[in-house]
Amino acid sequence: MTAVIPLGGQDVPGGCLQNTPNDPGRKSGLRPDSSLICCAGGRTTVISADGRRDRGEADRAARLDERDSATVGRDDLPGLMRVFAGIMPHDRVLDVPCADGSLAFEIAPVCSYVVGVDSSETMIAAAATRTVEEGLDNTSFQVGDAAHLDFADGMFDRVICWDGLHHFAEPAAVISELIRVLRAPGYLIVADIDPSDDRAWRDIHDRIERSRDPSHQRLHTRAEIRSFLIDCGVTIERETRWRVRYPFDLWMAKVNPDEGTLERTHRMLIEASRKKSSGLEVLVRGRSIELVHRLAAWVAVKLT
Repeated sequence: MTAVIPLGGQDVPGGCLQNTPNDPGRKSGLRPDSSLICCAGGRTTVISADGRRDRGEADRAARLDERDSATVGRDDLPGLMRVFAGIMPHDRVLDVPCADGSLAFEIAPVCSYVVGVDSSETMIAAAATRTVEEGLDNTSFQVGDAAHLDFADGMFDRVICWDGLHHFAEPAAVISELIRVLRAPGYLIVADIDPSDDRAWRDIHDRIERSRDPSHQRLHTRAEIRSFLIDCGVTIERETRWRVRYPFDLWMAKVNPDEGTLERTHRMLIEASRKKSSGLEVLVRGRSIELVHRLAAWVAVKLT
């Protein structure tokens, strides 16, 4: 399989046009000076807009795809996920849960269209507003239940579930539903927190996540998520891990907490910083706190 993915293309006047089956004249958002990353046979090549190979960018892409790569910032994740997912220009993409649409907006310039679904009306309203403000014509968002999607069988070429499984009471049922709306052959991309294998520390991590966001259900080990995927009938093609750094204030701002939630979660993290865990690092410098999560990600293919 060969994947061609524009890097960093924001929609700008004079951006090149990209032909797609659904809208032959839609702007792709690819800048004339941007690059393409091409993955074929396990090798990565990055080609600039004028067709020249860009060795520096290729090395960067390869580093981002290594297991246990250098720590990346939270704001880097949408772009990192876009590259990992291998989005193609003709792809119909589903993003569940989409939250405020940050990943969907990253993907939109390089696919045919993307649909975001989330259970939060507030998140969907914010994403819909941004769609209008940016004048995008290949994105849409809707409130929905990930376990009961309002889409026909085989409607999407790629389905992405980023940072969502730990919010679902029945993650296997959600994965089964995501696979239902995926065509064959089609690709399911799953990414979620990679917690400690130690049950006691994982329980502490769960309590911290639940303190921050009551919608959190339970963290799942890599072995559990692999089992969810295999039991639902897809074949795992790739697995990788990244370390992701979150400043405490940014991490908390995503859920609009009250003062009580802020103080309680801050206190729990201070206590956790005195312990050692392979799944969650807590860095304390005075009143300032940073978290480092491990994130695991998979690409699985639905063959039939």
